[in-house]
Amino acid sequence: MSKTDGALALAPKTDSPEQPTYPDLNADAVAAYLKAHPEFFLDQDDLVAEITLPDVPPPIASLPHRQLAIWRQRQQKLERRMSQLLKTAEENAQHDARMHEFVLRWLPLVRGNSTVETFLKLLRETFSVEVARFHPWNTISNEDKTAFAYLIESGYPSCGRMTDEQRRIAFGEDEQLIKSAALIPVIDNRGRNLGLLALGRKAADGFRPDQGSVFLKQLAELLAASLPTDATS
Repeated sequence: MSKTDGALALAPKTDSPEQPTYPDLNADAVAAYLKAHPEFFLDQDDLVAEITLPDVPPPIASLPHRQLAIWRQRQQKLERRMSQLLKTAEENAQHDARMHEFVLRWLPLVRGNSTVETFLKLLRETFSVEVARFHPWNTISNEDKTAFAYLIESGYPSCGRMTDEQRRIAFGEDEQLIKSAALIPVIDNRGRNLGLLALGRKAADGFRPDQGSVFLKQLAELLAASLPTDATS
């Protein structure tokens, strides 16, 4: 409450953060306070919005009650949506900062003809990824390629859990360590498929199906631009 005094100004004694208790207050004390301060709710918009009034007895229908219930439901949905948007914005800001750091560290190495392994090592360090591997497309057998056909067709990363077959192909001897992964097709600016970038984490929620893929796609584009022209031929 933004403005309180008297009995309602007592600091709550709480057993837990979610359940405050006011041992010195009772219904009569609250009623007496409100009678003495009829203007109290004028500056308490948030509090008024939380007050639940008893429904009118049937068969009477109260339009204001129904409207209020609908407005509250809409407000709750908007608040949940806003919370999710804020969370996504925070995650994107973190990804953006890491991508910036990665590029700043990678650019000087590109001029020194660094290898793919250097790229993967830097990627693991910057993005806290336990396993990072790049499989040139011509090193994957035709049989194994079918496990990633949908990925190549879409041209977009796939995040979350994998099939056992995908885990075996992507991570080899490390397959048992990986509980979640990002599988990213590496495609050059002419649309040629160069290979598969596989990032794995030990945490089951390390990569999630609902997370964005923009930064993962940018990583693959950086790798594609850094590869020698004959790297996957």
